[in-house]
Amino acid sequence: ITAFHDAFGPEVTTYACFVHPTVVEREGPPVEIKSTYRDPYYSEQSLSEHAVGLMGAWLDSGSNALSVIHRIVSGLDVASARIERDPETGVIVLADVEYTSAKTRSAVHLTMDWTQPEKKKTTEIFFEGGKSYLLDHSRRRITEREGESESVLFEDSNPTYRLVQQYVKVFDHMKNCIATRTD
Repeated sequence: ITAFHDAFGPEVTTYACFVHPTVVEREGPPVEIKSTYRDPYYSEQSLSEHAVGLMGAWLDSGSNALSVIHRIVSGLDVASARIERDPETGVIVLADVEYTSAKTRSAVHLTMDWTQPEKKKTTEIFFEGGKSYLLDHSRRRITEREGESESVLFEDSNPTYRLVQQYVKVFDHMKNCIATRTD
């Protein structure tokens, strides 16, 4: 059962079900995937109390990034990992993890960073022909990129708060898996 909410964002579902299969058929598997999750949880050089309760950038954001990646490629092996901890709390505030997929030969790079002042949650999928697809998880948008050209392929205009929209889908999925005894 996939129970990590970002995997159920409308931009992820649209990409994984409709865009990705068509692109892979035309271009082959992705050569690289970069996922960046930044949350500005530092203020005046200390980690917010809320962030400490989330148990670290890797556990909070890394699990969601991996759930998105799993909808695109599978069979990942860790190639390298680097973490940094908050000196006061010991909580992981930065995690850079690289994977390779033996199945697709894709390189996957995840960066979970709570030390930057901007909020950003994106996954970009790169193909050998030069095209890439940027999934903006905060804006619920898919942008196709090629060179200097960009085109928005999908943008969810549902006014429902992003997390509420995602968790409704998580629980629908779990309910279906329990009813059908599948995962």
